[in-house]
Amino acid sequence: MIALIFTILVVSAGVLMFKDVSAAVGLPMLAIAAVALMLCLLGVMSVLYAAYNLQDKSQALALPEGSIRAVIALMLVVLFAILAIYLYGSISSGQFSALGEVASASVETLKARFPEGYIVAVDVPGRSGFQNVWIKLGVTPEGNDFAKQVLVLVGTLVTSISSFYFGSRSGGEGKNRPLLPEEGKKDAVPQVQSVEPKAFAPGSGKARGRLLGEFLDGVTELNLANGSLRLPATVVSAAPGEVAFSFDPPADMATGTWDIVATNGAGQSSRLNAAIEVKAP
Repeated sequence: MIALIFTILVVSAGVLMFKDVSAAVGLPMLAIAAVALMLCLLGVMSVLYAAYNLQDKSQALALPEGSIRAVIALMLVVLFAILAIYLYGSISSGQFSALGEVASASVETLKARFPEGYIVAVDVPGRSGFQNVWIKLGVTPEGNDFAKQVLVLVGTLVTSISSFYFGSRSGGEGKNRPLLPEEGKKDAVPQVQSVEPKAFAPGSGKARGRLLGEFLDGVTELNLANGSLRLPATVVSAAPGEVAFSFDPPADMATGTWDIVATNGAGQSSRLNAAIEVKAP
């Protein structure tokens, strides 16, 4: 909304200021005036932010983050509006080119050769028999196509810059959003503290147990370890403070103490030494 209002004000002011200037000169002057006005407004805003101690010295012009990106996008919108109006006027009605002072007899010859409205003549003050003449230039198909291509190119540029600005802004807001209580824990290193029950018998069929600790909701893999021996266990369910698991102790399972290694989806693991004891029945 602010960009639209600013664009309308700049274009309207430019039309009033440069209405008597040729388009070849008025268009660059209007674009430069729009950029200069924008920079002046930025300077005023920077002073106001500093006066109220709201400046961010880590950013350009000590303005809030994203201000410069917004300025670039806004300048392109203004340029697009100016160029669109200029090209539309040139294509729809053509432009007049000054021929200078021409004898009145020659003016009548020109009016006879060109369609009505293509020759504009005004008497020269203090010089009888001469007139200032302007001739309307026609729009060629090549010029029409070129104007369309320029308009499409600038429009694409405006769209790209605006998308980059709003995309960067959305990404920054998401990055700075505080984490919810449950976020960030699944990627934390699991901390295994104890196991229930602690004793199992080999060949006793499917055994079930609970792993207690912290940051266990991301655990996806459990292994029992005894030296070089490894026995995988199945994760039944995982919660932040508890993991339910099951495994089938084989009949020839080595007796003694076994460690438990818990690994999460990020590959981070925690080992609890002598977590369980396997006793012969």
